[in-house]
Amino acid sequence: MPLFQQFKPTIHSVVAVWQISEDETTLVQPLEQKDALLAESYKRFSSSTRRVEWLAVRRLLYELSNNKLNISYLPSGKPQLNDKTYRISISHTRGYAAIFLHHGEEEIGLDIEQISNKVERVRHRFLSEKELMFAEENLKERQTKLLLMWSAKETLYKIMDIEGVDFSEHLHIHAFRLSEQGRFHAESSYVGKEMNYSVYYQLHPDFVMTYAISGKEVTQQEIDLPTL
Repeated sequence: MPLFQQFKPTIHSVVAVWQISEDETTLVQPLEQKDALLAESYKRFSSSTRRVEWLAVRRLLYELSNNKLNISYLPSGKPQLNDKTYRISISHTRGYAAIFLHHGEEEIGLDIEQISNKVERVRHRFLSEKELMFAEENLKERQTKLLLMWSAKETLYKIMDIEGVDFSEHLHIHAFRLSEQGRFHAESSYVGKEMNYSVYYQLHPDFVMTYAISGKEVTQQEIDLPTL
């Protein structure tokens, strides 16, 4: 399956989404290290779904970089690129994988979440009472708002990359007007990591996506696939 979507949040960054329809073998076919990656996926995951998602991220990176970049992980689990020329954030959900690449010093975060009602069951674990009240203001928008706020907090968590962050206590989403794409303001009150953020989002029939660059406001501009 070709790229589902790609756009440039800034002149120095790109977000790309891959719609997964391939199996493990097909995904790695064009990759130089296909045998090693396939073996590693089986070592890491017993679930074929998780293997396919993990490999789809590698295939997407190959499409963006022409096989020049590889992913490794910090001790915290945060991904990084082998040559460190770009900051990277990755996410996957059922049927899709996404990558955010940014050439700059700012930290970045990206998250995609499948459209479902599962977030309803855990809403009290990650939202404050004020945020819950906001979600309840319009019952037709409730599930989408809950999912977006969960995704946004995952995005901020990836940017901060520290242990001990409590989603309901330390990460705060300001009220926003829902549309197909847009932004809302958020903040961290974690001691030593107090910061304001602009979180950008898109709604798709199958998933929601949020992303942010620490300390930056961005635009959403559709482009041809870039050469990195």
